[in-house]
Amino acid sequence: MENFLACQDRDLQAHMPALREAAVKRQAQRGLFSEESFSYEAQSDHYLCPAGNLLRPQKLHPKRQSQDYAAPKKVCAACSLREQCTQNQSGRTIKRHLRQEELDRVRKEAHSAAAQRDLRKRKHLMERSFARSKRYSYDRARWRGSGECRSRIT
Repeated sequence: MENFLACQDRDLQAHMPALREAAVKRQAQRGLFSEESFSYEAQSDHYLCPAGNLLRPQKLHPKRQSQDYAAPKKVCAACSLREQCTQNQSGRTIKRHLRQEELDRVRKEAHSAAAQRDLRKRKHLMERSFARSKRYSYDRARWRGSGECRSRIT
């Protein structure tokens, strides 16, 4: 999220893969609702779960710049869709970034045809050279114009 928002702040196009998709796949494999199943109501600042229950703001995380939304524990415990929603005994929580609208816009841009083309180009040009250097036991890269090692190749 930080990388996407840093690109947004500098008016750059964010052509990088979103790591969030892996988490969405894990939830789908466990048979749980994704965050997209919950609808956000901006006027009243709450989420509506698939069962129709309200998730209200609970805790603000200033360092992470996010807000937690949750329904009361008793409401989640009595919900008929609980098995599809969460495995947490306290109930389901949704995290919303304070700049969520911008983040959604940049993530959508990262899925554009131009972004996908750039990712394929990067894979073709850069990843191959990283793999070759790793084969020769080089595990760090020194970028041109820099006197220090900045990136660890894994």
